[in-house]
Amino acid sequence: MTGWAMRTERAAPRVAAVAVLALCAAGAARGERLASNSELLRRVIHGAVDSVLAAVPVASGEAVVVMPAAGQSQEWALENELAAALHDRAHRVTFHGPLEDSASAAPGAAAAESAAAAEAPQRPARPRPGPDLRPLDPNADRLEYRVAALGVSYTHVYRRHLFGPGDVERLASASVGLRLIGPDGHLLWSGHASGQYTDRVPQSRIREVDDRLFQVPAPVLPERSLSRLVEPAIVVGLVTGLIYLFYTNRN
Repeated sequence: MTGWAMRTERAAPRVAAVAVLALCAAGAARGERLASNSELLRRVIHGAVDSVLAAVPVASGEAVVVMPAAGQSQEWALENELAAALHDRAHRVTFHGPLEDSASAAPGAAAAESAAAAEAPQRPARPRPGPDLRPLDPNADRLEYRVAALGVSYTHVYRRHLFGPGDVERLASASVGLRLIGPDGHLLWSGHASGQYTDRVPQSRIREVDDRLFQVPAPVLPERSLSRLVEPAIVVGLVTGLIYLFYTNRN
């Protein structure tokens, strides 16, 4: 009997040590740094525009103005990534607001915009921006963009238990039509950039990632439908009742 007692006393510290390590690992996983919504959106935009802009015919020494198409609001997150992608190729990169509709027309320029709108859901309506009346560089090419989708949304909540917080699925997406217009108003190039990324974050830490750095619609947690809980409960109850009646009749 003493041998068994000695083995139990020696094993207890080992079990306790393993439990402490497991708790530390779980605590480290819960405390790890999460990418904010703006960081996630920047990654998606960078991945979407980086490869597309490699085909833009911008020669070294040329000036490029990054600007939204007529009626499109300026998107800082997108403009920053476009400028960064062109920084090593263009002599000078500047920004400008949208022009009037008549000034932005170019032959065949609507192709990129229609492609972007067809492949992504429409964004919530914003107030139509007024034209930027500042003069443009007459020798610079214009890289215009129109956004069909740009933002982060919470698509689903996965519950670990019947009640309490769970994991929230985030979806960052970008869909942008681009066109390069020469100083003479002719269309030089058009393209479409799109990308998306999905991950999960603990619902208890959702405030940490919701930084709202850019002017995009704030994501909203999806509402929890009671029908998703009631319907399985009804099915389980019916099956349990049938099984009970079956065995009762046999006895």
